[in-house]
Amino acid sequence: MIYLPKSQPAPDCLALEKLKKSGDYNCPGVAAQLQKDFKNKCYLCEQKSPTSINIEHFMPHCGNPDLKFDWNNLFFSCAHCNNIKSSWQIRTKFTNLLNCTNAEDRVDEVMDYHFDVSTAQGILEKEHVAISSLVDDERFHRTAELLNEIFHGTTEQKFIESANLREELMKEMRALAELVSNFLKAKTPGLRQRRKEQIIMHLQPDSSFTAFKRNFIRKHRNFSSWLKEISLS
Repeated sequence: MIYLPKSQPAPDCLALEKLKKSGDYNCPGVAAQLQKDFKNKCYLCEQKSPTSINIEHFMPHCGNPDLKFDWNNLFFSCAHCNNIKSSWQIRTKFTNLLNCTNAEDRVDEVMDYHFDVSTAQGILEKEHVAISSLVDDERFHRTAELLNEIFHGTTEQKFIESANLREELMKEMRALAELVSNFLKAKTPGLRQRRKEQIIMHLQPDSSFTAFKRNFIRKHRNFSSWLKEISLS
């Protein structure tokens, strides 16, 4: 999860739909603007170009029109994450999560995203994800708990979906690791600069699984200063 500011003002149709008895918050323009604001990524898992899209209420509206049609409460999510989040909130009764559209929540800095791949006899065996809060606060810990469920699943079907998600994550992390290796091997300033630019592209908001990638780079002291060069737009 990374910081992604919402555009303003809200699509005009939301105010009109709110006045109707059976208004639809997914009115013309909403999905397209959310897709743009969230860089065509699920805001929770950060999978790029999800094939199954939900317009999610960050805070459950429970029939409250002020929450149901609130532009700032509408988020771009994949079906996998939205389903897990909904069932998780029913089980935990916890709704106060970190908000990736709120700069004050510092979502880029307060989570540790750990990813590795275990091997058996030289063969890739299992991708492992562990997300933990760097801040000792219930809201931060609960957000990490939700993200861990998203990447590991809660039911047989979700186990399969989560495994597919981790496989996509593995491909992206391998590509980034290879770029880092190639940067270290580069023998000329020009080649090193090109490799650096390729790495920074992976750290931009519109890249898949950006939080994992930034965390990977942040832990390498030689590269951590590059995070200052990324675009926040």
